[in-house]
This record gives sequence, C-alpha cells and structure tokens, in this order.
Amino acid sequence: MKRINPDMGCQHFSDMISVRSCIIKMYIVSEVVEVFMYERMLNKQAVPTMEEMTEFCGKNAERFSLLNEWLTSTFNTEQKIVFPYGNNYGWGVAHKKKNKLICNIFAEDNAFTVMMRLSDKQYKSVYDQLQKYTQEYIDNKYSCGDGGWIHYRVTCKENLDDIKVLLSVKCSK
Repeated sequence: MKRINPDMGCQHFSDMISVRSCIIKMYIVSEVVEVFMYERMLNKQAVPTMEEMTEFCGKNAERFSLLNEWLTSTFNTEQKIVFPYGNNYGWGVAHKKKNKLICNIFAEDNAFTVMMRLSDKQYKSVYDQLQKYTQEYIDNKYSCGDGGWIHYRVTCKENLDDIKVLLSVKCSK
C-alpha cells in the first residue's frame, strides 16, 4: 500500500484526487493508494491559542501564520479565534474589516482551509490567473446569490499564492 503525501507536488496531488473529509482508498494501476484526510480542531470546550492553531497545521504552519499576518498587515483586518457554523467546522480565525467578514481560516492537521465568498464578477476577474486546482474550487463553489462560497484547502505555496489573489479581490472592493 502506498501513501500519497500532499506535499509531494501540489499540482500532481490535486490532479489525482479531490480531497474531502474521509479516508479514501482507490486502485491505481493495481496498487492500493490511501489518502489521509485533514482533521480539524473540533473540541468546542477547549479554546485554542493562535500558537496552538498554528502548530496544528503541521507542515503548513508557516503558511497559516503568513496568511493571517498578511491579511492583518495588508488589509488591516481584525482577527478573532472563533468556533462558527456548528460542530463540523471547528476552530478557525475570523478576519473582519469594519465588522464585515472577509474570511474564516480553519486550522487542519497539516493544512488549513479558507472559507470565503466572492461575486461571480470577482471570481471571473482573476479566474484565468489561477492554477487548475483553484479553478476547480471556483467551478464547484456553493452558489449564493450572485457568486458563492468556496472552502479552499491550502497545502502548498501555489495554493497560498492563489488564495492571496482571491482575498485581494475580496478586500479591494
């Protein structure tokens, strides 16, 4: 049995499988491949510190910190550790600007997920600049009025670069 490491090449991994919230086994050229999912911080009774959330992100801890710091320094967002939307989302960092939600960033085991909403016009304005992995998230967004929500998992530098592009569009309107 072979394990797929999400860090083995971001684009290669995203081309092979879209990851969700369970263990998936698939057969590739008569080999069993096991993909491990990204657990979240789900204990509502234990409020984590920013340091604990960062550490939880493991191999992507630095990217988690960089994105949170970038949002605060570049767009003057206010950060707050929150447990929003029910028991399945877990602990995250809400970024707001003038009481308007910019995004939530959920700490995960060896990754993190950014939940954000843009209009169709905003997505379209940068769509061709983004990697295929990111375009698939946009293509499969949860529609809501004129636009929709994405839950964008960051596992590599290319993902971080793309989410910064999307967040720049969100914050520049």
